[in-house]
Amino acid sequence: MGWFCGNVLWGNGWNGMLTGGIMILFWGGMIVIGYFLIKSLIRGHGNSAALGILQKRFAWGEISQVEYEEMKAKL
Repeated sequence: MGWFCGNVLWGNGWNGMLTGGIMILFWGGMIVIGYFLIKSLIRGHGNSAALGILQKRFAWGEISQVEYEEMKAKL
């Protein structure tokens, strides 16, 4: 039997703790990366949609240049 005794995935003693710690760090890192990836996809690029609408309103003549500059500064 030799070294193959026990739980093959986790091992025994220090080897088992090291392997388990690495696995926990790996999956913890994957969860954190996934969280930030999903968060960035949901949020998008911030005010780019609002700025696009503002630019269209200015281009169509709905607002003056002064109003455009004031609203753009607020965004």
